[in-house]
Amino acid sequence: MFNDFSYRIFRLFSEDKISLYSSTKDRRPKMELLSFKNACMDKKDEQGNSVQILENITVTINQGDIFAVAGPSGAGKSSMLRLVNRLDDSSCGEILLEGRSLYSWDIGELRDKVGFVFQESSLFPGTVIDNLLYGLRLRGLKRVEEETRALELLKMVGLPEDMLHKSVENLSGGQKQRVNLGRTLALAPEIILMDEPTSALDPAAARLIENLIVQLNRLHGKTILLVSHNLNQIERIASRCAILEAGKIVFSGTREEFFANRELLDRVMNGKGETENA
Repeated sequence: MFNDFSYRIFRLFSEDKISLYSSTKDRRPKMELLSFKNACMDKKDEQGNSVQILENITVTINQGDIFAVAGPSGAGKSSMLRLVNRLDDSSCGEILLEGRSLYSWDIGELRDKVGFVFQESSLFPGTVIDNLLYGLRLRGLKRVEEETRALELLKMVGLPEDMLHKSVENLSGGQKQRVNLGRTLALAPEIILMDEPTSALDPAAARLIENLIVQLNRLHGKTILLVSHNLNQIERIASRCAILEAGKIVFSGTREEFFANRELLDRVMNGKGETENA
């Protein structure tokens, strides 16, 4: 059963077959927030040989985008995300954040500014509040402020207050992913990287996460860079899209342009568009 906060969000954004971006189009120019310029990434294989994972990636994510990256398995989508907060480093080209090279940012400052939500929730053993406040406690959050801050985060991700002191082991998959998202939000990132955040969830839980993504974008001004195999999901929430194939960008444009290119979608997405968690 949805709590009241989650239910209101669900009702607001869950109209079937209607994109969450269909009602209005903001034509104001947007600032380039994150830019890949001929970025490459190489890795060593088991034999020690260099293998190119990403090749000449050139794409721009604007402030306020929900930017979806699609493509077949093994195309390099997750690797592209990992470059942005330097879990991996590029081997050529450049990546700019607010016009500055990623390598000019202090790594701690960069990772505060660019949050990462992984494919499956990566919660620590313990309670919900322990997970939500992990990063803030490391940065000196005062004990008297802890519960207030944790309750704010619960509200942002649509979880009830009585969940605050529950063990994470007793949460559903959807609840765990929302706590995971709340922990990322605690450090107030400007960009949120999401690596297939709903792939392990049932359709109802996945739709709630989608609705929260849109709320974070619209109400809290978060820019989202999202990897997804789910074309229905991309159609519902993305404003702009790219397709990665064999480590190369083969398309970048608006959501409308993305879905107008059916021949490319059918070819790249294994001849059918993948629609799990529809």
